[in-house]
Amino acid sequence: MSSNSSDDNSDSSKASSSSQKSSSSVHSVEVSHEPINLRAHQPYIAGYARSNYSGCRECQEDIPKDSLRLGRLVADARYDGYTPIWFHFNCFFKKFQPRTTGDISNFTLMRYEDQKLIEQKVQNHSRRRQAPISSFLVEYARSGYSTCLWCDRNIPIGSVRIGRNDENSDTPLLIGTPIPRWFHINCFARCRQKIGFGSNRSAPEISGFEDLKRFDQQVLITKLPPLNENRRTSVKNEYGAEASSSESLSFSSDDYSSLEESLASQSNLMYSYIDNLVKLKSSELNALLEDNGYDLSSMSDDRVDKIYALADAMAFGTLRSCPKCGDQIIFRIAGFICVNEVCDYTTSLPARCPFFVNSWLKNKYQFLEEYQYVRRDRVMPKTQYGCESYYPVRGTRFDPGEQLRLLLLGVRKKSRRRARRRSSYWSRKTS
Repeated sequence: MSSNSSDDNSDSSKASSSSQKSSSSVHSVEVSHEPINLRAHQPYIAGYARSNYSGCRECQEDIPKDSLRLGRLVADARYDGYTPIWFHFNCFFKKFQPRTTGDISNFTLMRYEDQKLIEQKVQNHSRRRQAPISSFLVEYARSGYSTCLWCDRNIPIGSVRIGRNDENSDTPLLIGTPIPRWFHINCFARCRQKIGFGSNRSAPEISGFEDLKRFDQQVLITKLPPLNENRRTSVKNEYGAEASSSESLSFSSDDYSSLEESLASQSNLMYSYIDNLVKLKSSELNALLEDNGYDLSSMSDDRVDKIYALADAMAFGTLRSCPKCGDQIIFRIAGFICVNEVCDYTTSLPARCPFFVNSWLKNKYQFLEEYQYVRRDRVMPKTQYGCESYYPVRGTRFDPGEQLRLLLLGVRKKSRRRARRRSSYWSRKTS
C-alpha cells in the first residue's frame, strides 16, 4: 500500500510539473457544467450500414454497406419506440444541425476516426445555427385554433402570428411535407435564437412582412430588432438547463493529447474484437452472453447491440449486475445505467469480472482461443453532452385550471365553500 501511494504521489508530482511546463500551450474544449443525463433521449443516431439496401432520405440514393451513416429517430406508430431515418454522412449535415455530439446515439461506439469526423462537423455547424430566412413567415391568424408552440396558448383569429416551417421533427419527416409552427410575437422574441432566428436578423426580412398593416409592421420592428453580439436570450431546454450555459474551458495540450491517445487505442482494441464477433452466429452471441451472466431478456434484441456489449466485456471485463436491484447494467452515452427504469443507478466505473469463453467456441474460432483477459478501465471522453430536445421548444406551460370555471348542477350535499376548495385542489393535481 505504501509503495502504491508513493507511486501515486510521484505520478501526481510529475503531472503537476509537466502541466506547469506546458502552461503556455492549452487546448480549448467545450464541456457542459450540467450533470450528464445518461437516460436522456437522443434525437439522432450514428451507425454503419448493415447492407446495401438502406437508402438516404435526402438524395434518394443507396447507402453502401459498412459505410458511416447518420439518422434521425422518429416515433414509430406501430410500437412504443423510435425508428431511424437514415442519411449519408454529408447529406445528414445538410438537413440537421446537432448542437452537441451528446445528441447522437452510439457516437462513442463508432470508430475513433469516424468520431473525429462527426465531432468536426458538429462544431462547424454549431457556429452557424441560423435557419434559412425563407423558413420564417408572418401572417394574420386565419382561425382561433392555432396554438403557440412556446406558451401553449391559442392564437386569436386576426392577430399577428410568426411561424417557422418545421421539416425535421417526426411528423414532417414521415409525411414528407414541412409544417409551420406558430408563435405569438412576444413568445417568438423570447426564443428567437433557440429556433434559429439569429441576432443579426430583423423583422422586415421575414416573408409576409410587407402584407401587414403599417401599425403591425412597427410592432414587429420594435419586438424583433437586430441584437448585439454579446446579448443572448436565456432559453431553457426540457431538462431545465440554460441553452447558453456551456463555457469554453482550457485543458493543457499534454493532457488533451494523452486523453485522445487513450481513446484512440481503446477504440482500436474494441474494434479488433468487433470485427471478429461479426462472424459469429446469433445463437453463438447469445451463448457467450449467457455464459458470462448477461440477462438476455432485459437486453436489446438487436444483433449490433449484443456485439457492442460483448466487445466491451472482452476489452474491460464482464459487467456485474446492478448493486441496487440486481438487474442488468448496460453502457449508454458516457456511462453505465441499470436497465430497470425504476432504478436510478448510474456509474462510470462499474464492477467487473474476467470474461469467460466456452471451450467449444474456442475450438471453433481462433481469436477466442487466443483471447486472454486483461483488467482495464474504460476511458470516458470529455465531450459536451447537452442531450436537449430537438425542435419543439417550450416555455412556461399554462395552468389547465387557470381560465376554467366549474358549473355545479343539482342539489349540493356539501357547502359551496367546500366545493370550491375541492375544485381548486383538483386543478392543482391536473396541472
